[in-house]
Amino acid sequence: MNQRYADPIYQLVQAAHVAMVIGQKMNPKFNAHKIYYQICKVPEGYSIQHLAGKLVMDGYNVERFYEPDIDRAIAIGIHPVRADKRKHLKEYQLLTFE
Repeated sequence: MNQRYADPIYQLVQAAHVAMVIGQKMNPKFNAHKIYYQICKVPEGYSIQHLAGKLVMDGYNVERFYEPDIDRAIAIGIHPVRADKRKHLKEYQLLTFE
């Protein structure tokens, strides 16, 4: 991956972009202030594409954010899910800036 895309601040920008993509596709009756939101890092040994495929197989509605100058997803997000389905997502570590 291009080092620029791996920088922590850029990862946060990527997450914000994919959240905007999801927001544009959601039903306008959703209240953004009542939606649970977290930023996770891709687990060791996974690519973003592999993680997106796994989440789709697990039944999540996944959006991919593509940067125009590279030909692959650099961030993914899932549409809001019911609270009982969130427990599966707890296996993913939150993104931290260490």
